[in-house]
Amino acid sequence: MKSGDNIRERDIGQMEHCNQLSIDGVEEELEAAEVQDKTPYNGEVQTIDRCIVYHDIDEEWVEQCRNEWDNCQEQLERLEQEAAVLTQDFGGTLRRVAGEFESGRLQHRFEDGIELPVNPKEEFVLTEQMEKEILAVAICGIWGEQAVGYDNSVRVNVNQIRDHFAPTFNVPPTRVNRVLYYLTEIDACDHVEDLTYEFSRDHISEVLSIIQTVRDQRVEEVLDDVDENHIPDEQQATLDMVSDEVMANGSDEDEEVVDDGEGEMNDNDEESED
Repeated sequence: MKSGDNIRERDIGQMEHCNQLSIDGVEEELEAAEVQDKTPYNGEVQTIDRCIVYHDIDEEWVEQCRNEWDNCQEQLERLEQEAAVLTQDFGGTLRRVAGEFESGRLQHRFEDGIELPVNPKEEFVLTEQMEKEILAVAICGIWGEQAVGYDNSVRVNVNQIRDHFAPTFNVPPTRVNRVLYYLTEIDACDHVEDLTYEFSRDHISEVLSIIQTVRDQRVEEVLDDVDENHIPDEQQATLDMVSDEVMANGSDEDEEVVDDGEGEMNDNDEESED
């Protein structure tokens, strides 16, 4: 994370809105939600305190935000005026990393942290049509989110992604490569070399917002503005990778070129864009 981009203006706005809530208004909402019928809670509200929870930020992130990243300090300080800032790490703790609760009891409780269960394993299943937008969400969810919570980046190449979904789906390398390059265009990852791409904490905002991003604009609409010569040649790069593997294995056998599953149709065609 190079800046405070994941502290969004709308987050501050939502906390400002929460600060306008009244006890009577909250009790009315609880009554409308039939809380008393569903829980032992009687629905009475004595005080209102506010907090906002982020996933995978920590004390180190907050320190860098205050001292290093452009515009981050101002955003963080505005947010702290409205609410306590918590972080959650499934399998770890829910704890306060910035801002304060008005309640001393809550302040103490979240200083110690509340233990959280391990998050269930997330699985991504492609549809039969394998739309590029669905593939973009799956790649960010599998490899992008591996990197956003850790200092070490995650590298992945086209073949690794194809292997991950095989044998259930034979995802054409052309399609995977175009989606990966699309992700570089929206700053969700970096292109390293050939067919290899890298996700890191710098990409957290874009990775976590990928669903809304592809809803707003489709993959090929973004790539329409890209010079095709800038997108790596997946066919030549794949041949080079196969050649390197053959040399490393000391094999004299002829190389087998596997069809990309697209037939003669170019992946730029609109069969998946209709």
